[in-house]
Amino acid sequence: MDTNYTPKVGDRVRHDAWGKGDTARVTAVGERKVLMVRGLLPEASWDICQRWHKVETPLPEQWFNVYPGNIGWPAYSHGITAEESAGDHRIAVLHIWTDADGVDHAEIERVTA
Repeated sequence: MDTNYTPKVGDRVRHDAWGKGDTARVTAVGERKVLMVRGLLPEASWDICQRWHKVETPLPEQWFNVYPGNIGWPAYSHGITAEESAGDHRIAVLHIWTDADGVDHAEIERVTA
């Protein structure tokens, strides 16, 4: 996380004092204040000089069936759908997602017959 980061309109940000995974979307930036929408709360202003951290846009949670020699895999939004759509020669399942703190994850589960 960059300690010298200055929020910009459209960025997703978090503050050290907020709860785990709590983020806001910046809607306006002035000389001293930043307007943000945070969850279901109404738009609010915060001091721009506080310590803000940019949170990257989350990866959509997706599953991919992996086959030998296959380059392009269809994506599934649910693990059960990937399981139901799996062919006989599947060798693994790739699962990607971003957690509540903005950390990207990828898990590969080897499939054995």
